[in-house]
Parts: sequence; structure tokens; C-alpha cells
Amino acid sequence: MRKISLPIILFALLILSACAAGRDNSDIDFATEAPMAWDATPIETPAFRGRASHNYTIFAEEADFLADTASTSATNRMLIKRANINMQAPADEFDAVMYALRQVSGDFDGFIESSNMSAREAWISRNETQIHRHFNITIRVPSEHFDTAKRHVESLGRVILSDESADDVTDRFYDMAGRLETRRVEEQRVLQLIDGAVYINDLLALEDRLSQIRVQIEIYRSQMESMAGQAAFSTIHVTLSEETSVVAATTASLGGRISGAFIGSADGTANILGEIIIFLAAAVLPLAIISLLTFSGIFIVKRLIRRRGAI
Repeated sequence: MRKISLPIILFALLILSACAAGRDNSDIDFATEAPMAWDATPIETPAFRGRASHNYTIFAEEADFLADTASTSATNRMLIKRANINMQAPADEFDAVMYALRQVSGDFDGFIESSNMSAREAWISRNETQIHRHFNITIRVPSEHFDTAKRHVESLGRVILSDESADDVTDRFYDMAGRLETRRVEEQRVLQLIDGAVYINDLLALEDRLSQIRVQIEIYRSQMESMAGQAAFSTIHVTLSEETSVVAATTASLGGRISGAFIGSADGTANILGEIIIFLAAAVLPLAIISLLTFSGIFIVKRLIRRRGAI
């Protein structure tokens, strides 16, 4: 076997890296290229496994396949859609609306990403409080059902706020696909150099480079899977609040105001007298003890004075 020295290997890697950088920055239209015939094992996105109608499987070397299946418009763009909805429901309908929101994911072939409910206590008078409940839920639905599911959610309660956004990640996805392809080519070149390496130092350097390349490959694959999953299943976040009943104030007549003032004055006087009575009732025992001690002291002093006068 022909011996390969370390300088030659490093020189070859330098040339290969320069070619890879040039390919990463080149203007390649991956959307128009035909898929390459690589014999690679696909990686299925775990969050969407078992959904036959949305099998977004990633071939590291066939980005076009995923881009076509995750496309959400006629122009073949990959869009990540999100919606935030704040809504209210009366107290007697809150539980029913909350249950209906939980059913939305099943009705539109989606799933619930997260949900939680909280309660807040508020004072409505001096002696009364009221509990206000809040329910938050994040629903993921297939992108083709996004608009229908959003309208259905908004019909379940009184909408306070509704906003929608769409993030176009098509260019980012294809750029990452090109970088991934370049790293695959570089990986094959390094493997060939490893097969021909003789010296241990050369082998260690090549294996270190191979490890770096494979880390980059996994990062690109993970990011592509994440983008594909978010484009395939849109996000709807809903915040449901319990409505509070508001009673409008009414203006009373003059006679009503006078009678109300008299009743309020009588109630105030009764409250003051009641407080005095309560105070006296609570002070009876201490006052009795103080009186007993006072009279006992006076009695003893008088007796001492009489004895001294008699002497």
C-alpha cells in the first residue's frame, strides 16, 4: 500500500474544505434539481410517526422530497404558521368551552402540545371574593387544516384578541440541505483517506475531522426535521378567561338617597354601640379585678391610719 504522509493528507483536506466552502456559498437552486440517487436510510420524525397522511421522512440527501410534502401553498413554499387567540367565556359556560378546545386537536387530526389551568382570587366587596379561572392550551394541527381550525376555535367564545403569522423557511431549508450535501461529500472523502492512512498521527487527525463533520451533519438534519415538523403541523395557542359580570350603577331619587343616608347613619350608630358593648363585655373581668385590688388597698390603708391614731 502506498504510504501517505501527513503533509499530503492535510493538504488534501485543505483543498476539500475550500471546495466545500465554495459549494456552501454558491447560488444553487435546489428546488429545481432532481433528487439524487443515494442509498440512505431515512430518519422518521418521532413527533409525527404513525401519521400515514403526513409522513414527513427526511432523506439527508433528498431535501426536495420533504419540501414537496411539507409545502403549504401552490407556490411550493414551506411556511410555519402560528396563531394566538385570547377569548372569554361566561362562568357557567367556561367548563364546556374548555372541553371543546381540548377536542379541537382530535377533530382536525392534530394533537395537544401543552395545556394548563390557573385560578385567581379577586375581592368584589369587603367580605366577598370571586375566583377567576384561566385556561391555556397549545394545539398543533396539519397545515392544510390551520385556517378551518382557527375559525372553529374563535367560534367557541368571545374573542378579545386574535393574531396570525407565517414564517417562510423555504430558502433557509434549501440552504441547509445544500450544506448537508456538502458535508456528506466531505465525509466520504475523509473515509477514503482513512482507508489509505498508515501513520497513527495521520489516522488520529483524520478521525478527529470525521467526528467534527458528523456532528455538523446531525445538527443540519435535526434543524431540517424541526422546520419540516413545524411547517407540517401549524400552532394555535389559545388563552381562555372566565368572564366577570358587571352591574351598572343606578342613580337613586332624592327620597331614596335621604332614606339611604338615614339607614346608613343608623347602621353606623348601631355598629358603634355594638363595638362599645363588645369592649365592655371583654373588659368586665379586668375591671372587676382592678376594682377589687383598689378597694382592698384603700381598706388596708385606712386600718393602718386608725391604728396609728389609737397609739
